[in-house]
Amino acid sequence: MKERIMKIFKLLFIILLTSISLNAYASNSHLDKAIDFVNLYHPQTATEGNVEMVLGSILKTNPSWKKNSKEIRQFFLRKLSSNEYRHALARIYMSEFTENELKELSTFYATSLGKRTIKSMPKVNYLTMQMSNGYFKAIMPELVSIINK
Repeated sequence: MKERIMKIFKLLFIILLTSISLNAYASNSHLDKAIDFVNLYHPQTATEGNVEMVLGSILKTNPSWKKNSKEIRQFFLRKLSSNEYRHALARIYMSEFTENELKELSTFYATSLGKRTIKSMPKVNYLTMQMSNGYFKAIMPELVSIINK
């Protein structure tokens, strides 16, 4: 009886190890798809565009830093191009999209429209943010009057 119980435990242990190995493989595959997507959706040109927008905002609020704009630009380019940052982005995409969805997104963004979308999105996001800020400032008096009633 004791021998039979040991055989069952060994079998369960083997099943558990196999399950863990398969999950690790699936996770690595999911991570690989996420990194592929990040590399496609966040190419160096988009990173450079984002850095220019961030730099513009920083210099707008800290005009005295203008003399260091080259160093600031290089700093952000280095940080936003790092494997650490790209893996952090990949983990975000993994939390929101399945491996198959990331594959489908990558297929779309590899098309000419997808590439154009990637190139345009930093500017679209920046303009959207500027428009939203202006819009919310414009409607704030109406909100204040509702609250003060």
